[in-house]
Amino acid sequence: MNRGVTGTNGKTSVTHLIDEICKKNQQQTGIIGTIEMRINDQVYPVKNTTPDALFLQKSFHQMVTEKVDTAIMEVSSHALDQGRVHGSEFDIAVFTNLTQDHLDYHPTMNHYLFAKSLLFAQLGNHYEVDKNKYAIINMDDKNSEFIIKATAQPVVTYGIEMQADFRAENIVLRANGVSFDMKTPEGIVKINSKLMGLFSVYNMLAASAAAFYSGGVPLPLIQEVLAETNGVNGRFQPIENDLGIGVIVDYAHTPDSLQNVLTTIKSFSKAKIYVVVGCGGDRDRTKRPIMASVACQLADQAIFTSDNPRSEDPLAIIKDMEKGLNADNYQVVVDREEAIKEAIHSANEGDVILIAGKGHETYQIIGEEVLDFDDAEIAQRILTNLTRG
Repeated sequence: MNRGVTGTNGKTSVTHLIDEICKKNQQQTGIIGTIEMRINDQVYPVKNTTPDALFLQKSFHQMVTEKVDTAIMEVSSHALDQGRVHGSEFDIAVFTNLTQDHLDYHPTMNHYLFAKSLLFAQLGNHYEVDKNKYAIINMDDKNSEFIIKATAQPVVTYGIEMQADFRAENIVLRANGVSFDMKTPEGIVKINSKLMGLFSVYNMLAASAAAFYSGGVPLPLIQEVLAETNGVNGRFQPIENDLGIGVIVDYAHTPDSLQNVLTTIKSFSKAKIYVVVGCGGDRDRTKRPIMASVACQLADQAIFTSDNPRSEDPLAIIKDMEKGLNADNYQVVVDREEAIKEAIHSANEGDVILIAGKGHETYQIIGEEVLDFDDAEIAQRILTNLTRG
């Protein structure tokens, strides 16, 4: 059984939640995505969110050989546009959302949307008797109707604002998690989770619907997994310290994801919010000033820094971020480690720091070099040294 998840944000979190639910349901799983490829308990590195067709088919063959019965994968717009998943049969296709990203590759947002829709257009091309295929769609996204029209398979919906098959009601956002009533076709299930933010509610709804419809996973088991999960490294990952400063590492690298994460922090923060943020080189330049604007609007103090500059001059990228910016609550610290240190040394007890953009990544690409760099490890070291000092 193969489950594919596509969308701008949430792919990694949704695939890992589905993986946790399936494993709890005594299934042998394989997962392919941004962070890693894992077959049962063996982890393999991957270069792209969705690998090339040859590597992908070899990986599926290895999964079959190793008795994997459930594959879960992130399916990128690049992969769909380039035909990397041609020949891959999906039983479940999940659409999370669509916001601005990858316009260095896609000429327009409509082209980006069309590429995403290909996963749903291809769903069920290989007919199997007594094996239903399902499209799991976020009804709160404005592009949901386009995605629904792209598929001939049964559609299962989820959401918060719109009526949906899996819907969250009575949501309570807390500084240490979230609770809500999950309305399902089989009744209401009370969810209490350590995951934080409204975006996590959407991710849990998507994963729950996918597990329920594709594998017949009982709702009480889903409820149990959502209560136990700690989420994915680099996705709203707290960095423990004894200074009383909230430090969070997150992969937020699009305007929408940065807005979602900062809005979540504002919902529980009682003091100042700092954000350390940059933009990747050789990628969509149009989102750079938008990222900067979101950072300055939602944080008390922004620090613009280097992300993965690749072949571009890091300072030139930051200059792009500053274009048209009507704000004075930011500073520029090009060196990323120094920027993280500046934020931590500036913060007081009760303040919250968001280190955005790289999340789980353990490297920084500068020119042709791939250097060791882990936001979480660097923040932890600076915090530890400050505590000892």
